[in-house]
Amino acid sequence: ADTMSEAGEIAMSGGQRLSFHPGPFNCLASANDGVVQKTIAELDAHSTQMDLMGLPESPQAKINIHIGGAYGEHDKALDRFCRNFARLAQNTQARLTVENDDRPSLYSTKMLHDGVFSKIGIPIVFDSHHHELGPQDIDYHDAFYLARSTWPDGIKQQCHHSNSKRHYEDDSVRASAHSDWYYTPFENYGEPVDVVLECKKKEQALFKYQQDFMKEEV
Repeated sequence: ADTMSEAGEIAMSGGQRLSFHPGPFNCLASANDGVVQKTIAELDAHSTQMDLMGLPESPQAKINIHIGGAYGEHDKALDRFCRNFARLAQNTQARLTVENDDRPSLYSTKMLHDGVFSKIGIPIVFDSHHHELGPQDIDYHDAFYLARSTWPDGIKQQCHHSNSKRHYEDDSVRASAHSDWYYTPFENYGEPVDVVLECKKKEQALFKYQQDFMKEEV
């Protein structure tokens, strides 16, 4: 506990925003209650770690997940997600966010807005790469601003950005694979956002991103 508290103090004193992105096996929308119970335990454990670090009990310190399988019935899966959300600890509920998917059979930003945010009010993390590959029900501009509208006042919107490894680096892999580097900048329309850069080269790619796309600011 002392070590976690110290880590949290270091992060916050340095202006770092910490977040978690638990694995895809976490599925609040599952029809299997055993899976749901394990998901609840996993997400609540993540939130407890954030409490030990003294992080805000809000989406400023987000715990981000996907809805999970649609099972051919999007509406029913979304309804299960919302009902099972109520079973999470209060500190977990306060931090939870959802993210649009990278497959046409899963969930777009609009689906998350209508099926989750409108019912339980949790923010949507807009992923630019996933938008290109997921359901095409609205365009990029509208999806970005729709996700933006879900973030509470006083907490900066958080987004994800990456490019397709298949399109830019290796045409033998699936389109959803993340590239090592960045080939396009994140389009935020001049709005203040925090962007999680999900490339494989990590800080090396960040420095190259700054050189390639932020020349006037670096």
